[in-house]
Amino acid sequence: MNALTSFLGIRHKHHDALSDARAAGMVIARAIDHTGIDLAGWLTPSSPRGGSAPRPAASGPLGGERVAILGAPRDGAFAHWLAAAGARIVASVGTTTTMLVISNEQPFGRHVDLSPAFRRAEELRCNGARIEIISEDLLRSRVG
Repeated sequence: MNALTSFLGIRHKHHDALSDARAAGMVIARAIDHTGIDLAGWLTPSSPRGGSAPRPAASGPLGGERVAILGAPRDGAFAHWLAAAGARIVASVGTTTTMLVISNEQPFGRHVDLSPAFRRAEELRCNGARIEIISEDLLRSRVG
């Protein structure tokens, strides 16, 4: 929440219940303004925020990769493209993740390094894990 509130310019005292609740409300209000999705749409499990990840193709240039996506839903068009190339889409960065892809749609802009997923991937890399951090554009050009 700190990275998001910082990016949005929302004053917030982390781990203070009233401040956390206020910040969460302001974040959802900004999301409604930005996307046009109403509150009911954001609260509905089938909303476009991300659902079940697509199944990976049996083979492809990304076969064997376990990919976390920063900034795009796990059931969106980009996730389907990754899965068609053989990648398994994972919900978050963990010890078995092999790639963190920074989506062109990601909400952190130039502050991607503030996101928890990016920080976790960097931490894993520093501890010797084989995890690549790559932009969507670069991955698309590499895969073709």
